Amino acid sequence: MTKQQLLSARDYFDEVTRPAYEQYLGNPSSFLNAYSLVNTLFHVSEWLFHYKATELQTKYGATVTSGTKLFTDVVEMSCCRF
Repeated sequence: MTKQQLLSARDYFDEVTRPAYEQYLGNPSSFLNAYSLVNTLFHVSEWLFHYKATELQTKYGATVTSGTKLFTDVVEMSCCRF
C-alpha cells in the first residue's frame, strides 16, 4: 500500500480494488485471490456512496440511501452485465 490512509473512493479503488484485480488475473486461480477480489468489489459501492452520493444521484436520477441501494437501484439497472 502506498498511502497511509484511504481518504476517498479513488484511494480505495487504487489501493485495494485494483491490486486485488491484478493479483487475481496475474496468478493461478485460488480461493484466496477470488475472495479478495470479490470482497473489494462488494465494498466499492459503499465507498462510492460515502464520497460521491450527490454526484451519483444527479448523474443517474436516482435517490440513493446506501451503498447497497446504489448497487441494486443504479448499477444493476444501468449495466446489463449485472
